[in-house]
Amino acid sequence: MLTQQRLKELFKYDADTGFFERLVARGPAPAGAIASRKNSDGYCRASIDGREYLCHRLAFLYMTGSMPDEEVDHINHVRDDNRWINLRQASRSENCTNKGRYRNSGRPAPGVAFRGGSWIATIWKDGQPVHIGSFKTMSDAVSARHRAQQEMGFHTNHGRK
Repeated sequence: MLTQQRLKELFKYDADTGFFERLVARGPAPAGAIASRKNSDGYCRASIDGREYLCHRLAFLYMTGSMPDEEVDHINHVRDDNRWINLRQASRSENCTNKGRYRNSGRPAPGVAFRGGSWIATIWKDGQPVHIGSFKTMSDAVSARHRAQQEMGFHTNHGRK
């Protein structure tokens, strides 16, 4: 199991930039090189002693001395932004309250859709859909959705790109 001591022997973490720098050369990578690369999902990962780790989880080990018990949320939705101020430990439910907007969504806003001649606002909370209401205008539906997000404790970045 990876320890904070072993991590700090191999890497230096810059909390202001979110980058891990090699302290020890490894293969063709010299000491001083950035120690991570993006995976196909856009997250940074680093190899330590033959095992791959996600850098946002390594940041927690480096800063706190232990791996997070739960998920790590990138507050600004940028998966490779591992600055310490951009990371928070979150339950699955909490992490879902800070989801970005889907790139392929044809909807004008998250949780708002035009159906049956009305604008419908819904929100998912704890794995269950919650009907907010039906509205005559899109802007009324969007406003109601935003109010519901605030009342339910969603992160202020929820639904933003």
